[in-house]
Amino acid sequence: MGGYTLMTFECHSKGHEYTEMEKHNRLENADVIYGWFTQVANRNGYAIARHGSGIRDIDLVAIPWIDVAVSPTDLVLALMSAFTLTMGNYTYDKPHGRASFALWFHEWPDQQIDLSIMPVHPS
Repeated sequence: MGGYTLMTFECHSKGHEYTEMEKHNRLENADVIYGWFTQVANRNGYAIARHGSGIRDIDLVAIPWIDVAVSPTDLVLALMSAFTLTMGNYTYDKPHGRASFALWFHEWPDQQIDLSIMPVHPS
């Protein structure tokens, strides 16, 4: 999407201390991924919010924004069909009915996307 190629990183353990250049590059990737996910989420009735540092992983929350938003599962399927994503752990029993999915791009496995999705409630 958008002609941007994400930067490739060396895989690091969870406690790795990133250099300033690594932080800069990972934040730039996080900005691009946030934009891409927002486009797909908006087409499916969701708004996306970002939280966390965006360095080790990318923390996103999808919130149903219109009456005809798709289910959390359908949103994840839409994202997976739009991008070359792999899904890891997931659960549907987080606080407040939130679902949680660990996703990453096949080509960039070191910058995991932690996507939380709020449930759709009838209006």
